Amino acid sequence: KKFKNIVNIKAEFTKLFKRCRGALLALYIIEVCVSVSIIGFIFILPEVIAAKNYEQYWQHGGAHMLYVLGSSLIIIPAGHYSDKTSQKMVIFLSLIGSIALFYIFLVFPKMHLALFIPLMITLGGAMGICNPVGVALGNRLVPGQVSLVSALLMGFAWGVASFASFLVGYLSKKFDDPVKALYFLGISMFIALILIIFIPGRQKVHEFESVI
Repeated sequence: KKFKNIVNIKAEFTKLFKRCRGALLALYIIEVCVSVSIIGFIFILPEVIAAKNYEQYWQHGGAHMLYVLGSSLIIIPAGHYSDKTSQKMVIFLSLIGSIALFYIFLVFPKMHLALFIPLMITLGGAMGICNPVGVALGNRLVPGQVSLVSALLMGFAWGVASFASFLVGYLSKKFDDPVKALYFLGISMFIALILIIFIPGRQKVHEFESVI
């Protein structure tokens, strides 16, 4: 019985990818790449804050609080906007914003709080948008498999990306610098940005919905 269930699950995944002609696979890889950046960034953030000589309260959760606050504030309006316009465009803009803010944070030394606080909030918002909007887009590509698509783009993507904490720790030790480790880890967002070309636009998504 267990073997039969495994075969059925495999068949469902195969059916999904055939239906969407690779779009769902590209979306999954994008979610993994963004999750790698998020997990690695949060994991090594206290060390980066310390390396930049910020006060201890920013090292001990303050910076992370700003990051999470930004994600919480921006996700809902971004989701509403994506429903009104194009989810692909929102994901594209979130990746552009994430890359720009991510490397601004890394390049510049200790910032004045008037710059540091809004930067951390907007960075959290930009990086946090991709996952929920990506899940919504995946469910539009395959509307008949909501639970399976959500599990693939959320749980499975984050599970695969969980190695990022080990990777960024290893890179930090190898370079003897947590900031350099994040420079390298940020490559995953560039990969996600390239893969966005394989995601269908708004009109094509409507065609998928009508066929499925």
